[in-house]
Amino acid sequence: MIDIKNMTCIPAYLLYFYIILIGSIFSGCIEPNTEDLWSISVDQTLQTNGYARDVYIDNDIIFVAAGEAGAQIWNLNNSNNPSLLNSIPLHTIGANKEISQIYFSPINNLIHLLEYNERSYVFLLDDSSYNVQSFGQYGAEDTRDFVIIDSTDSFTCYSVIKKNQYLKWLQWEKTNFGDQIIWGDGSDDGEIPVNAVPSSISLSNRTIVLGVGQLGIQIWQIESIYTDPVFHYSIDLNGTVQSVKLVNENNLYVSSGNYGAFYLPLDEMEVDVDNKVINHDAIIHFAHDLSVDHISINNGIAVLSLGSKGIALYDISDPSSPLEKGIFPVGYVYKSEFWGEKLLVCSREGLQILTIEK
Repeated sequence: MIDIKNMTCIPAYLLYFYIILIGSIFSGCIEPNTEDLWSISVDQTLQTNGYARDVYIDNDIIFVAAGEAGAQIWNLNNSNNPSLLNSIPLHTIGANKEISQIYFSPINNLIHLLEYNERSYVFLLDDSSYNVQSFGQYGAEDTRDFVIIDSTDSFTCYSVIKKNQYLKWLQWEKTNFGDQIIWGDGSDDGEIPVNAVPSSISLSNRTIVLGVGQLGIQIWQIESIYTDPVFHYSIDLNGTVQSVKLVNENNLYVSSGNYGAFYLPLDEMEVDVDNKVINHDAIIHFAHDLSVDHISINNGIAVLSLGSKGIALYDISDPSSPLEKGIFPVGYVYKSEFWGEKLLVCSREGLQILTIEK
């Protein structure tokens, strides 16, 4: 400790040394260590007219849920000059609010659209003109999220219904009449109460994960598309689950709102006789101080969508030890998806194409 009373006895050069030393200590505490942070650049912003809420990527063809502007199809083959192939407004879709989710089936050239809190729409895409033909709606009102299992002659949709707290599924089948293709309800459908408010669903192979708000998540298994999914176990997590992301059937990431994010190695979960996980120590909690709505994963990178705060990047080369690599205010972000080495960010500013520099 420096003796203030005897400061006058300290030679000037030592006093100067003390001042520099103390200043460096305080500045070291205040300035963050930025040596290990990554950076981003915004290469392009596609003007979607409405908020870009969701995106589906089929090679260089990008399908966008454009909120109040309906849906859009873009060609990014020339990334320096993206071209809009078709814009599908709400009145063409038959919707009144905004399109919040989109899925494209390359096998059957079908576009699935979800109007927030309503039923899903399905359209046939002409892959030469990019015009669409409506086949109508399916599912139930108050659908919050859906996933699709495709085959060459049918598709099966699994969805979560908030109002009735259901996991619901149904199958549509294809019929050929000469050159004409007809899609319609198949014989297989059903629903199971999940006894919680479902908000999201993710599928990998035959494993289904449901996000059930403040009650965490539920794990289900599809043994056959012709039989009811089988409940395996539930995991109570802190926060309110916003979305779930199965990287594969053994690796799960959960966006938990104001409580940040979780990584769960599902193959390491130990379950008791009441179908509840007992080894919570295997669950990795990260991004504690962030409010996370969605997570996308690619090649050891996790991108967290933070709403009005933009995105956060994490190094998950070791999933058990995520490392924060920066927060980037790129506008109000709903979700992101990787397009090769690029990142597509769905935001209120449009669909942004980003490059991540490590």
